[in-house]
Amino acid sequence: MKYFLHDSNAFNDEKITMLFIEFGYEGLGLFYTILEKIAAQEKPVNTKVLKEQLRVGKKLNKCWEFMEKIEIISSNNGETFNKQLLNYSEKYQIKKEKTAERLSQWRENQKNKENETRSELDSNASKVKVSKVKVYKDIYIQYLSFLNSCVQKEYRGSPKNEAAFSARISGGFTFEEICTAIKNATIDPYHKSEKYRYLTPEFFTRADKLDKFLNAIPKKTTEKIGENENKW
Repeated sequence: MKYFLHDSNAFNDEKITMLFIEFGYEGLGLFYTILEKIAAQEKPVNTKVLKEQLRVGKKLNKCWEFMEKIEIISSNNGETFNKQLLNYSEKYQIKKEKTAERLSQWRENQKNKENETRSELDSNASKVKVSKVKVYKDIYIQYLSFLNSCVQKEYRGSPKNEAAFSARISGGFTFEEICTAIKNATIDPYHKSEKYRYLTPEFFTRADKLDKFLNAIPKKTTEKIGENENKW
């Protein structure tokens, strides 16, 4: 796993705050380093080996035991893991496989179209190019309209953003998938609390954001972070 999600307001989590109160930045550093080690292997890590790698002595071991007590890390059968991170790792693999499958299918379709229409494209190249640009522009206008209606803004877009949007469409994402990602993002508690200020036209032309919210499962509640929820 090249990266794992880390919410920008994670420090507001009740358990993370408890860790900071007890052990300060040293405790936070140990916690996030443990997460990095688990993320690198994408599975539980041998506890003894992990402690040796992180040079966990008597002082840090108290911090380790505290983290296990408040259940932001867990140890079982000689292995240490973080429940949320392992769950994300599983979803990450599924999304990666779906993305690879979608990209492979798109390339195959493009190859077939190219073979079937090569002679026609050669004689009408300029017309086809103009037509494709117009189609993308029409879809981009619909995209801005849908986004503005969802986030209650008046974004006008830009040539740079239009080009990025066209790249996402030509790269395999459909207009319907982008709309689904927008809808899922607007019901995300964090973006709701920020009044959608980060949900800009540029935001939804990033492949990682589209993958994240396209595969997100809408929550039925809007429970605040730190209230009756094990964030980590």
